[in-house]
Amino acid sequence: MDEMDGVDKKAPAIQLPRRTREILEAKLREQATLQALLAQQGQAINELVEAAREMLDVPVGWELANTAVGFVAPAKDEGMSRAPADN
Repeated sequence: MDEMDGVDKKAPAIQLPRRTREILEAKLREQATLQALLAQQGQAINELVEAAREMLDVPVGWELANTAVGFVAPAKDEGMSRAPADN
């Protein structure tokens, strides 16, 4: 079996028109570039949040879900926060 990129060259195929293939390949390269940039941006954001945690001495477990609010304590378990019922 003659294989290139996991494709059996003996199997029937319908080739893309040259221009369509060029456009598609360019868009796939553009997508890969954008995904790499997005990953870099995500890493930069994570580093900034970690730096803020250190500067503000944020307790472990506190989360930043809204920048207008800031870091918030984790929600207490409902079962743990209720007082025992009188018997």
